Amino acid sequence: MKNISVKLNLLFFSLQKKIEKLEAIKECTLAQSQETSVPALTELIHQKQDLIEEIEKLDQGFQSVSMEIMPILQADVMQYSELIQQMQEQIKRISEVSLEIQELEKKNYNSKMLRENRPELTKEGVRLPKGKALDQYRKMK
Repeated sequence: MKNISVKLNLLFFSLQKKIEKLEAIKECTLAQSQETSVPALTELIHQKQDLIEEIEKLDQGFQSVSMEIMPILQADVMQYSELIQQMQEQIKRISEVSLEIQELEKKNYNSKMLRENRPELTKEGVRLPKGKALDQYRKMK
């Protein structure tokens, strides 16, 4: 039974590290929205890629350990219910941070696309274009 507790604690620690890595990705994504320098943006992208690779390793380890102890846990859920509940909360937090990152990425992408492909649109709102651009804008509505 002690071995199971150690492995459950390992799973708990793995989830905690994943939250930390996701929070770091979120910070990089926020920084991307403010950055205009290509070298700085490239560095942020590399940082995010390194963090993603670390998360993938954590996920692989988590999967391996959880599959190993799952039959024992299912046989005696009540004994480990407190730690399992804490891990469920961590998984919920992982989902929340992942969604926050997705939203930030979406905003960054949309903002970038507006700046690059639609110069008549600005962050402050729609600035009405003149001449041909105005006709094209009206057709898009």
